[in-house]
Amino acid sequence: MLFVIVTTVWWLGWMLLAQFSLTGINTPSTTATGLILLMLLFLNIGARVGKYFTPACSQYRAMDKGAFDRVHYLILALVTPIILFYFVRATNYLYLNGFQNYRMLVFGTKDAPSVLFGSGPVELLYYLSVYPLLLYSLFYSGIQFFRGRYLFFAWTFILLLLDAIMRMGRFNLYFVLFIFLLLSLHFKRWKSLLIIGVIMMSGVVAIGQFRDGDRGEQGVYERSKKFLVEYHTVGIAIFDQELRDSNSYLQQNRSYGRAMFGGVEQIVGLVARKLGFKDYSSYAQEIAYNMQFARVVGYNKHNDPLYYNAFSTMLYSMYLDARGWGFVVFPFLLGFAVALFYGGGHLLLATILSWAICFSLFQSQFESAVTWIVLFMASVYEYYCSKREGRRSPHAAASSGSSSFNAK
Repeated sequence: MLFVIVTTVWWLGWMLLAQFSLTGINTPSTTATGLILLMLLFLNIGARVGKYFTPACSQYRAMDKGAFDRVHYLILALVTPIILFYFVRATNYLYLNGFQNYRMLVFGTKDAPSVLFGSGPVELLYYLSVYPLLLYSLFYSGIQFFRGRYLFFAWTFILLLLDAIMRMGRFNLYFVLFIFLLLSLHFKRWKSLLIIGVIMMSGVVAIGQFRDGDRGEQGVYERSKKFLVEYHTVGIAIFDQELRDSNSYLQQNRSYGRAMFGGVEQIVGLVARKLGFKDYSSYAQEIAYNMQFARVVGYNKHNDPLYYNAFSTMLYSMYLDARGWGFVVFPFLLGFAVALFYGGGHLLLATILSWAICFSLFQSQFESAVTWIVLFMASVYEYYCSKREGRRSPHAAASSGSSSFNAK
């Protein structure tokens, strides 16, 4: 239940902040607010039910999950030279051309390939192979860090930092901060959270300074306010805007589960197009296309319009799939799964799911193929850990001092 409580406080906090329109972003309607509250209600109901069905687990399962270190070392060894190569390419480009518009140029289009990756297929390959391995390593190494095994995390963090710099993205560092928040609560290690928090927030501000400095925005304070307030509330405003418009894409379409499982469909669509079905497109692609167009979501203190795009939250996906029922069924299943994994000693899966729910405040992580690849890798890891536990002899189990307990 701990992770579900954190998730509830996260969504509830940003929803309440959105009511005050601190930077001029439109406040959500009563309908949008009610749907968010409905989502949180059934997230917690699902968690309660999941807690009831959680089997007792051994202390061995809950604590000893470092059985496959060589596999994880191999993962890091594979991605390190690739990330180093692109980091060197990025620094060379920045040295020659400066930071202006670099963030936009990193993400290629059909007409203008990425200045970093050089072509669309290479960029897609990085997105579907290297980045999921790196993100999975973050979750795994974060857990191992709190068990006193620091090398995994140090190595992974350096690679994440290089990836963040070469793509001028702040969310890698935000992921680290959030994962440390969850795990600090679980392991009750507050000092680690404080140290990592200061480092990560400094990195977020520094990358924002380089990335947005050429846009004429007013100082570190204004950019920090934009990141901390606008970025966390604009997704709710965009959802509410589409909800109110009877002619919007959200109101004119229904996807029957294809949005919440959009990341899986992205992978299926990629395979389908390779097999000759050129016209196949996933709902995640259609949502992304619809969300690329900037819209006015409020007015700042100078009465200038605030334009935003791309913030299609989990709220958007659930409503597109099943209207109001989406805020009952999906949160119930997610709450059930998080509580079941957390109580059953599958901390890796519980952490990944909690992260996906919380960061779907910005853009639905369930529409991303990366999330599903990471979940698949974690499931394979947990499966082999369970098999290893099952092969242990009763004598070995007794000697390890394990005892049945419920991790709930």
